Amino acid sequence: MKELRTITVIHLIWIPYGVSLFKRFIDSYLGCSAGNEHVLLLVFNGVNNPSDTMEYHEYMKAFNISYTSVEFREGQDLECYFKASERSPSSYIILLNSFSVILGRDWLRKFIDQFSDPAIGVVGATASYQSYYSSVYQKHPTNWEGARGFLYNFRKYKLFIKAFFYWRILFKPFPNPHLRTNAFMVRRESFLEMKKRPVNTKFKAYQFENGRNSLTNFYLAKGLKVLVVDKYGKTFEPTEWKSSKTFWTDNQENLLVSDNQTTLYADASATEKKEMTRLAWGTI
Repeated sequence: MKELRTITVIHLIWIPYGVSLFKRFIDSYLGCSAGNEHVLLLVFNGVNNPSDTMEYHEYMKAFNISYTSVEFREGQDLECYFKASERSPSSYIILLNSFSVILGRDWLRKFIDQFSDPAIGVVGATASYQSYYSSVYQKHPTNWEGARGFLYNFRKYKLFIKAFFYWRILFKPFPNPHLRTNAFMVRRESFLEMKKRPVNTKFKAYQFENGRNSLTNFYLAKGLKVLVVDKYGKTFEPTEWKSSKTFWTDNQENLLVSDNQTTLYADASATEKKEMTRLAWGTI
């Protein structure tokens, strides 16, 4: 029997960021046809009073956009994703954070079309080889930097020690291929299998994204493929991710859904971009 391809688009809204980010996302949502039927679920996080979401709902009403919503007082992004996913009736979910901006037409179809292959586990808009552990050594020279003074060097070597004895247990060294946890699509049922692991701190969120027990490694351990899709609908396996030109390389010209980190790169100087590319992909 053919698998039903019902989709919930889950967009996370962190209230303290303000309504302008939300409006930017909705404008991109309206400006780029999804290319596939779906349900839009808005997930409000950081809600303290009923009035906190009023302007958001008014904006949706002004454009007559069909949607449902849930509200949470607090929680890490991934915690909210899991809770929202539990409430979705769809076979598939795509998860978008507060900074997401859609950049290509038929964007949703480009994600869901990949799942006609049952060997596909997860499809994302961006990926990296960066390692939370290795980045410590990539960013800082290991020699004593006399010009920076004792306190700076003391803190640096303290960080090295912490990375060596603790972080390397939790994170693979570079290269550490992983999808980034924004704008990624999964089968809802398989995603909820990972809820057994609490993601209630920022550090645990880093582990979920690029740790040894990451989202990516969860699907790879199942023998399933992990892909990046670009704005043309072309897909890339882990060995090809840099050539997708979607994250921290070239002009990110093939990016399908942007976020704060892709914007950070876009706004960086040439020197800064070179360093970011080195962190994400190694020697350039």
